[in-house]
Amino acid sequence: MKFAAVVPAAGLSSRMGVFKPLMDLNGKPMICRTLDSLRAAGCGTICVVTGHRAEELEAAAAAKDVCFLRNENYASTGMLESVQLGLAELLAEPAETVFFILPGDVPLVSRQTMEALKTEAEKGGSFALRPSYNGKAGHPVLLDRTMALALLSYRGEDGLRGFLRKAAEIQPEIVRVIACEDPGILADADTPEDYQAVLASEPR
Repeated sequence: MKFAAVVPAAGLSSRMGVFKPLMDLNGKPMICRTLDSLRAAGCGTICVVTGHRAEELEAAAAAKDVCFLRNENYASTGMLESVQLGLAELLAEPAETVFFILPGDVPLVSRQTMEALKTEAEKGGSFALRPSYNGKAGHPVLLDRTMALALLSYRGEDGLRGFLRKAAEIQPEIVRVIACEDPGILADADTPEDYQAVLASEPR
């Protein structure tokens, strides 16, 4: 089994007021912390989907050996469309590849959490996996090829969350939540308060 990843990072960061992926996180842009966590977990191909301030973000992450795609409609679309762009590109990977989805503003997921998801994936079958902490589901999501193809064709409400909810209604055995002791799965920097919390908890 091989592991690839989509990192959606195209949005306007409107709730934050500044561009989240380039915010400093103890000496590194946030996007680089996110990419480092995926690489440490053994991801091969990583596809970053950019949009707002794309050239700056791509320059900041240029040394990370990732591919970049641009969501040219970032101002009028949500994260789901960026994820779908990335998955469409990654489906050219070998058939045994499965796919992490980790937003660029979720930089603190531990390697142990990634490994727990990988271990569950290696049990086989079709799956859509996500971790939980204290009963609350977070990121990343890990999809097998079948579920990635299903997500590509999803046009329903509420983006990725809506897709997972709908899939769980139809095939509850496929959508599985893996409990972990990792508050980093919930540490998305959507607001200035979120950012301060992430900054305080990030290992130095």
